[in-house]
Amino acid sequence: MAKFLSIAIYAVFGMLLARQVDTEENGVYSLMTTFLFFGGMISSFGIPLVITREVARAKNLTAKYHTDGVLAVIIGVVIASVALSGYLFFEQSASNSFVPGHFVLLAITMAVVFADAIGSICDSLFQAHEQMAKPAVIEILTGLLRAGLALLAIYLLPMQYRVRGVLIGFLIGSSIRALVMQRLTKKNLVSQPLERYSIVNALSLIKKSGFIAVFRMLRMLRNRLDILLIGVLFVSMVEGAEANPNTARAIYAQAVRVAVIFHTITIAFNTALFPRMAQQTGGNKDLSAVRETYARAVRWQGFWAIPLAAFVFIYSGTIAEFFGSDYLNGSPENGVIGTTSQMLQVLLVAVLFDCLGGPIGFVMLGYKDTERKAPLIGGAIAVSSLVLNLLLIPRYGILGAAMASAITAAVEFVIKVVVVAQRLGSPLPIFAKLLPYFALTAVVVASVFVVGLEEHMIYGLLFAGVFYTILCAVLKQLDPVIVKVVSDRVSLFNRN
Repeated sequence: MAKFLSIAIYAVFGMLLARQVDTEENGVYSLMTTFLFFGGMISSFGIPLVITREVARAKNLTAKYHTDGVLAVIIGVVIASVALSGYLFFEQSASNSFVPGHFVLLAITMAVVFADAIGSICDSLFQAHEQMAKPAVIEILTGLLRAGLALLAIYLLPMQYRVRGVLIGFLIGSSIRALVMQRLTKKNLVSQPLERYSIVNALSLIKKSGFIAVFRMLRMLRNRLDILLIGVLFVSMVEGAEANPNTARAIYAQAVRVAVIFHTITIAFNTALFPRMAQQTGGNKDLSAVRETYARAVRWQGFWAIPLAAFVFIYSGTIAEFFGSDYLNGSPENGVIGTTSQMLQVLLVAVLFDCLGGPIGFVMLGYKDTERKAPLIGGAIAVSSLVLNLLLIPRYGILGAAMASAITAAVEFVIKVVVVAQRLGSPLPIFAKLLPYFALTAVVVASVFVVGLEEHMIYGLLFAGVFYTILCAVLKQLDPVIVKVVSDRVSLFNRN
């Protein structure tokens, strides 16, 4: 529930931000949030996943992994700061402009990365112990604080200070979360004295997470590489108009922010499953348990992702209109042809591949043989994304970036399915169980058009949600856990 609330908070905030700053400022903000994303990937080195996996199998290692993990992510933050500062300098050199204020924003962003990295180490330990109630409360409260401070910044500060104010609000919330999570970890999970910090142990942990780190960082390049490359590859799509990469980046990134909602829900769900899958994949255990967990996860993802993607596609114009005219109509005066609505419709192809693949990456990381293949897979995904962006952005502008993301997502999906099939067997029977959700979604979409709600997003979504749920319940396409929870609540209500 905490993850879903955080998604709602940041989704609303991202929509409001686009309405309160011009596309130039939104482009700068989009660059900084991309740095925030890459900084988090580089600084973590896949360490939280390793900690969750290892501590889930041996709880007595909690104190050791806490100490080693904190020092390891500090090393990672230093590396991330150097790498991203180098990229920012390169981008500004390529455009023959030097904006010192952007380096100040980068410094604030990296401070947020540091605080988030410390918090992620503590979160990984709680996940390993399957005690997520307290971290969830902290995440909700600090998420509300971050969003509240950011909203104050965009409504109260002058235009030129709003992005800086937003990032400072993020920093305050993330810092409080890191401090509180550190105290909770020591109080609730660590039963023995913490070990002394050791660079050797920290580097050993980084090395242990090497396969995961390379895979995640290279794979995540696909999710954000397009936003970075727009800054150096974008050229005017309108004859006589000067190209404005920040405006192009803003229009494209606004579609990405909507699409990221799918990624966030998926990552939250898959991460919650990871401790269980780590236990199931440890040692020489029966593969049937892993396959069953994976199959149920894929089915659950299909249940919500397929209809949601369909209706975001239908109402993409309404969503873009909310952000402002540039997002709805494009910005020809800045050389931008293409709208947030069009970008979102293409990006939905990418997010559907990600969602319907389920926790396939976590299955790979549970076995040593498939884990060793992770860097090669990540490399193939990153190279595919890079080549497609280099080819498509100069020719098609921001639409080319969206096309590159969708094609790369399809490539990634196929590669990972083939690798995991070697361990768990053919995935076709698992994916075949998604067909009813495609069929039911088609029926609900047709019904929305029949009753004339295709131009009324709120009413259309309410109608579709209720009708789709009823169809799934009648045709027994709901997950048994959902049915049990609802039945138990109804029985409790009737008894009272």
